[in-house]
Amino acid sequence: MKLPESRYQVADDKHKYTIHMPNGETVGPLKSVTAILDIRAKPALIGWAAREASAFFKAELLRLGQRALDTATLEQIAKDAAGAHRRKAKDAADLGTACHGAFDAIVKGREPEDYPKEIDEPVSAFKTYRL
Repeated sequence: MKLPESRYQVADDKHKYTIHMPNGETVGPLKSVTAILDIRAKPALIGWAAREASAFFKAELLRLGQRALDTATLEQIAKDAAGAHRRKAKDAADLGTACHGAFDAIVKGREPEDYPKEIDEPVSAFKTYRL
């Protein structure tokens, strides 16, 4: 998809974005999504992390069956379950970083390159939104 000519120019100075309109008006610097959302620990994350650990534990017990009752195996499953939410959050963060990079390219009028297939839909939606 060829992107249309931008109706404005975006300046990026250390991830602080400013929009320069054709009429000479400047808008910005714009706040980042992180700043807008005021990212910090949210109570719902605690429940989510517990559910991830529980789901991992259950899946491993079902996968291993009788072998899971061995004390060493059970300890390893518990240890792995405790980190299940971190692995899931890292995967989500990696996709978020890929989206950010692709959106940044689109805002600057370039076609995003080398992004994971999992973000095809958000990239397409952002292109449509930007039009």
